[in-house]
Amino acid sequence: MKFLTKNLVIHSVIFLIASFLFRYLISWSLISEYFNGVWIVAAAYFVSVFVLTWWFSILDKEQLPYYDVGFRFHLATFVIWLLVSHLWFAYGKLSPHEHIIQLHISSAIWAVFVLIHFVAFWVTRKNAIKGLKKTDLFE
Repeated sequence: MKFLTKNLVIHSVIFLIASFLFRYLISWSLISEYFNGVWIVAAAYFVSVFVLTWWFSILDKEQLPYYDVGFRFHLATFVIWLLVSHLWFAYGKLSPHEHIIQLHISSAIWAVFVLIHFVAFWVTRKNAIKGLKKTDLFE
């Protein structure tokens, strides 16, 4: 199974830039005490990440010869967000309203969703023959 594809790399680079922008805008909103802005930035980030990941996983699915439920993109998104967030907490300009425990709670919640997605991925892989859906095998 080819894990690293062109679409995954492009997705990861775009997501890396978006994650730094997200962290900057969140910190700026908190420093400026524009708390409604935090919700706006977080909602926009969530929607853009979801759409970006969904779109790139669909593009990848069309090019790959095996059945995949987008788990690689979900995992890459989670790992990049986690690394950027920890780097931001280590070196970024934090507001007094940001605490590392918030990052740990968010990470734990997202990790649960990644684990659920992994289980779904594993089940669909086990129900496939060498990575192909059984229904697509004899078409």
